[in-house]
Amino acid sequence: MKAQIPWVLAIILIVSALGLINSQYRARKIFTQLEKAQAETRQLELEWGQLQLRQSSASKHSLVESKAESDGNMVRITKSNTEYLRTE
Repeated sequence: MKAQIPWVLAIILIVSALGLINSQYRARKIFTQLEKAQAETRQLELEWGQLQLRQSSASKHSLVESKAESDGNMVRITKSNTEYLRTE
């Protein structure tokens, strides 16, 4: 009976060691995934900032006005080119 105790303890020790190795492997794998997700988050935040900057510059009045004149063949509204309709 006493001879079996060291074998049982050895088996428990090996199983514990394998469990520890497995948990460390999984922790490293999860940490790597976390690092990748954080890097992707930083990249997406950078792109979001660039898109917001691009949107704010594209919506400036002068840019919209010049685009309308060049692409849409539109002209500025002045008193000379305004037509008034009268209802009687």
